[in-house]
Amino acid sequence: MALSPQKKFLAFAEETAQFGLIHVCDVSKRDDKRTKKTIEKKRTFLSLDCTATKYISLSFDPSEESRYLVALSAEPDWRIIYWNWSSPKPLATLPASGLSKFYHAVCQPNAEGSILLLGNSTIKMCKYTQGNEILKANNITQTKSLKDQSQYSQNYVNYCWLNDGNLILCTDRGELIYIATHNMEMKYVLSTSPFDEMVVECMIPFSKGFIIGGSNATIYVYEKHEVDKKHQYVRVERKVQVIFIINFFLYD
Repeated sequence: MALSPQKKFLAFAEETAQFGLIHVCDVSKRDDKRTKKTIEKKRTFLSLDCTATKYISLSFDPSEESRYLVALSAEPDWRIIYWNWSSPKPLATLPASGLSKFYHAVCQPNAEGSILLLGNSTIKMCKYTQGNEILKANNITQTKSLKDQSQYSQNYVNYCWLNDGNLILCTDRGELIYIATHNMEMKYVLSTSPFDEMVVECMIPFSKGFIIGGSNATIYVYEKHEVDKKHQYVRVERKVQVIFIINFFLYD
């Protein structure tokens, strides 16, 4: 399920015995008589070229949320599919072959047609070029310091686009990795990452940094450190514990 950035559209996937379906609804309209939101189904997507029976990740393109949507199908036919709502046929696809397990395919804010693919031993930036039916994919590079630190996990399970346009990745070991998006380079692992303290299940940005939530119903807040340019985000020395966490949204 995905909610568009302006909260006008909702996309959700349906699993069937033969193929996966994606439905997009307009949730912005209101019924004046009852002052309640009504839902209008806009379109249903189906790719006959994809043999997977379900989709595990959906994302609206923030640059044009009323036109573009990206989906990641599940095994055994891992595939990124980029759709334009005006046509039932996909604009472009990218088979994500291999033995890796994938988790997310998400559009990059302020970069039309740019898609981040995350999985086990996989982190790529994919780009849609008009008229090209195959998405172009490039690996994100590592700095020398990260290459030397082979002990960090390469199973990338979560992400957060920061308000400054950069990216934080989280591994299955709770390592938070800062990525500069101007050159798509992995810079460093945050020294105040949760590591083995908890499994990070959700991440969101806010005006001063980002927030993570995970196991044991724990929430940590990270704020930007203006002085230390090498380690720009530090954890606020305060841990919040709630009853449980499924996911969370922030109105900043």
